[in-house]
Amino acid sequence: MNKEDYLSQMKTLEDIIIDAREQQSVLRRQYIDANKRFDVNERIRIITPGFRRVTPDEHGRTRIPEEVRYAYVEGYTIDAQGKITYLLSKETTSHRKAVAKTFYTEFDILEKIDPEDLPIL
Repeated sequence: MNKEDYLSQMKTLEDIIIDAREQQSVLRRQYIDANKRFDVNERIRIITPGFRRVTPDEHGRTRIPEEVRYAYVEGYTIDAQGKITYLLSKETTSHRKAVAKTFYTEFDILEKIDPEDLPIL
């Protein structure tokens, strides 16, 4: 094999890889569009349910209260199991989107907030 054969075969393989990545990107976008629950820049409520946990104090068990946070959807990703995860940014005290990011777990409940629920500033 000479240099020209090698370069031509490498170019062919690179073209195949580029096409496959484009198809993968289109497939991801179609999957997200078909299965997303929230749109970008939509305000949502993150509810962390109350639970009991074992603590090393004399009380034994304590109750962790329910926590409610608000956030805005920044984007989407797909995890290894094919589940859509949302990229979220925190909400400021004036109910605007913050630069800081926030996270949620699989146990948290995400709810869409109706525009009527928004406070008047």
